[in-house]
Amino acid sequence: MKTRKPTFEELFPVAHQQDLLKKQSAYFTNQSISKMSIEGGYENLPTKLFDEQVNHNIPIQPNPPTKLIGNYIKNNWKPLFLMLVIGGVLTFALIHTNNNKKLKKRIE
Repeated sequence: MKTRKPTFEELFPVAHQQDLLKKQSAYFTNQSISKMSIEGGYENLPTKLFDEQVNHNIPIQPNPPTKLIGNYIKNNWKPLFLMLVIGGVLTFALIHTNNNKKLKKRIE
């Protein structure tokens, strides 16, 4: 009698559920932030942890939640950089005008 090889989901149901939830939450976070809407996060939400065609290795120590910030920065570095530049320019302008006002008060 031949038996089939059990799938990852059958061998480790709790781990599979948690890893799939982590994958979906990372995908939802990235998509909803990049599309600026909650509905955008639900589009093409992954329903499988692994592709059937890809031979996968079981991760020894998966830790996706720590990668959320890294993924966010990687996917949205252009607007973050733009906000950093605009914030720097506005800070410089406010400090410069504040110094000019102090100099005018000293002169008067």
